[in-house]
Amino acid sequence: MEKMTKQRFYLCLGLVAAALISALLLSRIWTSVDFHSGSISYINEKIGNVMGLTAASTAASAAISLIPGDAGLPVANQLASFSSEFMLIMCGLYLEKYLLIMTGYIAFYGLIPLSCFLGILNVFKHKDQYKQIAIKLIVFAALILLTIPVSIQISKAIDDIYQYSTENVVEQANDIKVEDVPQQEKAQNWLEGLIDSVQEGIDSVTMGLSDAVEEGKMLVSNMIEAIAIMIITSCVIPIVVFMILLWGSKSIMGINYEVVDLNKLLNIKNKKN
Repeated sequence: MEKMTKQRFYLCLGLVAAALISALLLSRIWTSVDFHSGSISYINEKIGNVMGLTAASTAASAAISLIPGDAGLPVANQLASFSSEFMLIMCGLYLEKYLLIMTGYIAFYGLIPLSCFLGILNVFKHKDQYKQIAIKLIVFAALILLTIPVSIQISKAIDDIYQYSTENVVEQANDIKVEDVPQQEKAQNWLEGLIDSVQEGIDSVTMGLSDAVEEGKMLVSNMIEAIAIMIITSCVIPIVVFMILLWGSKSIMGINYEVVDLNKLLNIKNKKN
């Protein structure tokens, strides 16, 4: 009996020490910006890329919209409509950036100390429910801590495989200028009254309009491809990683994250009524 008492004492002492280490030491390490410097730098780089693409898309849309006639209007409208997609990507990136720090506070300040407290209650009251909830809290803390770092590494791997360069798309957008359409040359040749020169001017204008529109269409295609990659790496992958980790914890450890059995709770209420 005395041996069991000592075991309980040492177990409680270990749980208290674990809670203190989690709240005072591990939380400081995980929530430090220096600890996540690589991930934050990667996210900041992607934020800069999105901002660059947004500015380039807006500038290209404005340039194409100035082309005479309605030839470039659909392309300009399509480029202008990308702003909502860029906003979604920016929100996903900023959320990832903040969750890197916030998950540390939630896990090391909240979930792990709470699980240690439930473990101490289980030592004295011997209720399996306390033990099960404590295990669930620890596993859930590990899930939210690993989701963003793992998703960032997967995103880096996708970027390396795809070898996508935002700078190329930005340069392509900046190359689309109103000056590409030589309208002044047309007016000058008309004033000179030279028939041959006028015809050359018209041909030049037609080619300039066609080239500008074709460049705009190609830019739209590249923008769609870039947006698709960014949405996958910034928004979809973190959700998929979390779901895979959640499924893995259920499959490997047999953990059911439902703390309260709603069917039993409803039956109890019905009996009382």
